[in-house]
Amino acid sequence: MKTSSAIETLKNPTPQDFFVIDIDSTLVSTHQRNQVILTAFIDQHKDLYPTDCEILAKVKCQEGDYGLSSGLERVGFDETRPESKKSLDEFWRKHFFSNLYLSADQPTGGAIEWVESLQKKNVPYVFLTARHKATMWDGTLSSLTALGFKISPETLILKEDLRIADEDFKSQAMQKIVQQQESKNIWFIDNEPVVLNRIAADHPSVNLVWFESTHSGRMSPPPGITSLQDFQFS
Repeated sequence: MKTSSAIETLKNPTPQDFFVIDIDSTLVSTHQRNQVILTAFIDQHKDLYPTDCEILAKVKCQEGDYGLSSGLERVGFDETRPESKKSLDEFWRKHFFSNLYLSADQPTGGAIEWVESLQKKNVPYVFLTARHKATMWDGTLSSLTALGFKISPETLILKEDLRIADEDFKSQAMQKIVQQQESKNIWFIDNEPVVLNRIAADHPSVNLVWFESTHSGRMSPPPGITSLQDFQFS
């Protein structure tokens, strides 16, 4: 489907459409979560790494940052501090993929209103995210609900096995969706080009939309697909 037609469908979807929507760096931005995790690390490690924590206190996580790496680079915090860097990496991974700080996430422009419009128009949708179900289910439901998203356990799919790569997990989940929703016009919105390329290869009938935000940088998105920077279609 051409970009102009795709945008028109996103603006005016019908119950014949079915939307599969990513969460992190798509529906919500995550640099705020990175900031509070970094602040918590500093508070808990300032006595152990006083000089390094003084440098870390200058980091301002920004929209478009992928994890903490960009913020660390901006203040000159590099691999010459292996002990504190290793501790920080471990602390970040443990807490980014947990319920604890999900409440720091903020919606991307127009996301809440767009999801609400899907519900009002009886357009079916699910949220498909590589968040880990065992450690992030409760926080995902509560934080997105608090922000104002129309979400329920029935509309939420999280990864159950962390050993599975995100692109494998999402492709497997999409296979089930395609089988269950074979009469629908299926749309998939995600920020990660690696995932989008995998879905394009495995499920060519699915309409792809790239949410153009931070991502791993390992691949470019499939050529010719629709891209968005927000969910404001007026």
